[in-house]
Amino acid sequence: MTNQLAASMPQGFQACSLIAPADAAVRLCLVVRVKPDPITGWFLLIRETFEARVFLGCLTDQRGIVLQWVEIAVQSPDFAIDGPESLRQHWNNNLLDMRWKATCRAASAGAEDSVITGSWETDPPVPLFLDVAAKQLRAFVDTDSKQTWTLCRDDALLAGNKLPAYSTSLFRYLHIQSADGQDFFLAVQDDAPQNQNVQTLRDAVSTQGLIPWNAGGYLLHVRTFSSLSTECFLDVLGGSSYEGLPVGKIPADFDRIGELLRETGEMATSGTVFLGRHGKRGRVIESLHLKLKFLADAVRQTQMMIRSLQRPLLNLRCSSFQIDLANPAVALPFLWTARVRLIDGGDATKLEFSDAHAVVFMRGTKIAPGVYQPIIEGRDMSTDQAVLRLRSVTMETDGTCFIEGTLSNLQAVVPRTDDLVCLRVGVANQRILLAGAVESDSALATGEYRFRSMRQPVSPLLADALKTAAGSTLQPVWMQCVARMDTAYDLYSIAVVALRALVVHSANPLPVVVDELHSLARQIATEYSDDRPVYSRILDLITRDKRWNKSLGSQNVFHAADIEEQDGELIPLQLWAEILALVVQMIPAVGPDSICRAYGTIAPAALANVFDPVTDKLDRLLIQTRSLIVIDWQVNREVHAVIRRFQMGM
Repeated sequence: MTNQLAASMPQGFQACSLIAPADAAVRLCLVVRVKPDPITGWFLLIRETFEARVFLGCLTDQRGIVLQWVEIAVQSPDFAIDGPESLRQHWNNNLLDMRWKATCRAASAGAEDSVITGSWETDPPVPLFLDVAAKQLRAFVDTDSKQTWTLCRDDALLAGNKLPAYSTSLFRYLHIQSADGQDFFLAVQDDAPQNQNVQTLRDAVSTQGLIPWNAGGYLLHVRTFSSLSTECFLDVLGGSSYEGLPVGKIPADFDRIGELLRETGEMATSGTVFLGRHGKRGRVIESLHLKLKFLADAVRQTQMMIRSLQRPLLNLRCSSFQIDLANPAVALPFLWTARVRLIDGGDATKLEFSDAHAVVFMRGTKIAPGVYQPIIEGRDMSTDQAVLRLRSVTMETDGTCFIEGTLSNLQAVVPRTDDLVCLRVGVANQRILLAGAVESDSALATGEYRFRSMRQPVSPLLADALKTAAGSTLQPVWMQCVARMDTAYDLYSIAVVALRALVVHSANPLPVVVDELHSLARQIATEYSDDRPVYSRILDLITRDKRWNKSLGSQNVFHAADIEEQDGELIPLQLWAEILALVVQMIPAVGPDSICRAYGTIAPAALANVFDPVTDKLDRLLIQTRSLIVIDWQVNREVHAVIRRFQMGM
């Protein structure tokens, strides 16, 4: 959206160019505070995702006038460093870069007008720091040689200086070379290996008044900024006032969408909502239609992202989406122009095995699931008393290895062939974490499983120790089985997003609504019949048992002071039953009506297909609600009057 409402920088902020030529017609800038906030510092951090930190930025002309507000996502390795132990050895800088490029391509698909592309998505930009005295972003220049420190990705150069390679580690070093050919390095991470030619970046910049922003030369992704969050948008559609989305202590209303929404006043008379002139009925019907439109767009965005990335997302929630609105025009309902963007590429990690074994997806974070994720009840999946008989160790020319062995003494843990099996073993006073898969072989004793690890890098010292240990028994071994995850988890999340969109408001909180939906789904499952569709059973249930109406009734679609429970009748009951039926069907493994009968069973090639029935049904529901909107109400009343007279014999 090119927003014409904001053309100047708010007081207390300034735009710092990301090293653009002085004669550049348009400059990409980072928005920086004139004085640092005591808590959040100099920069305006909008949000953090699994693999990025996102800051507020802008495009300006040569006069410094804001042309467009943007958000600048900076690649972050924190998830790889702080994630589950079973995944930590999987990550390296090369894999992070490949994941970033894939996510950027997926985010750009179908949203080219909102993405500002540049080489920063594929080639590391110059590491940037905020010069506090000059109030500008600049590169770090060596005071003696006057050379600019740049990110070193030359594995041979790093290895020659006895430092970890860029491609096979998470460590990063900035590099310059003196006139006499001597190499010097700055370690970006404080815990990175060092030697006589290495200094920590923190120590190097501490005396120069520089605040790191993208000190590691991490990749960037730039797209247009919208301050209108999904939850705020849904609340406005439901009849609530706009509250705004704060960034720290500052309302994130740089594009002044919040001001516009507040100025519109009552939706019924503002001209921003098409059916306001039809009173209560028009507001309820239109709210339902726009919420279903949002949901259809969100599902399609999710499906496109999954199809592009070829992996599930696993952390979908309302805040995963953002709303773009077009500039308001005379007599046009600008809320109808809303476009949904998926702004989070998810936290799923894809692990592929060397022997064409099943692909395994798992969450890359240790964060406990919230209301948007299902909680899967299961058995104990770990033991610290396993025994591993090491059969073979195969070394590759690139410094990686494959390990094969036999697991026993699993303490009642029964791994599945589609589980990710993680082992922590001690070899020659060193500890190594192995990840792989198991298979049950007829040649094995009961309770034994053949284990094959995925390829992973090892140090030469550890490689020699493993070769020596081949044929021996290692114990005790810590083992954890991680269940395979797929897009059934995302389908569940979309069901919760649908509830948040349709029926949640301040007096009807999301946790309560989710609990009620689970109860409804289980009740409907007990009444399953081949000759009765799910919407028919739901219609009978909500007709005979009014207790479902409080949390899941259609009166919650538009929650305003003058809307009462009986006003839910403004939405045809059968239509509402069909909507609830779709949400029930999106909950996996709850009964025979579920689109997905179980978690973890979707083939990797069909991950996106699980959403096809949802998009088809939403398209049909939108046609039904649109037909309610375009009805000529005057003609409709005349027809009903004729029918009533005929029924009364007049």
